[in-house]
Amino acid sequence: MIDVPTAALDSLYGLAFGDAFGDRWFGILRTQGPAALEARTLPPEPLWRWSDDTAQALILVRELVEGGGVVDQDRLALGFAAAYAEDTHRGYGASMHDVLRRIGAGEPWQEVVAGQFGGQGSWGNGAAMRA
Repeated sequence: MIDVPTAALDSLYGLAFGDAFGDRWFGILRTQGPAALEARTLPPEPLWRWSDDTAQALILVRELVEGGGVVDQDRLALGFAAAYAEDTHRGYGASMHDVLRRIGAGEPWQEVVAGQFGGQGSWGNGAAMRA
């Protein structure tokens, strides 16, 4: 068991709850369009499922705790790849499927991510979600 400070756990619970709540609405937009949102129609599914943002936040917090507040970037990248391999259906962006598979297969993360989007790195907001 990892000893995580209470404030960090509270933050993670809030992140996971908000992430799962928000993720339910993406399905409504895809299937029913914006009118369902405007009418405040609740999603019918009983299951709330958190996304890749929470999955990767959990890995980051584990890394911070185990590293005494210091992030080992190699171990973090491998942790992200392992979490992805355990559950590939958490809403990862299209390019992240390739990135995390390649890191999990042993390619150096620095080379893999440097090649994304013509060498520009990620154009997503995942880092902001985990901050």
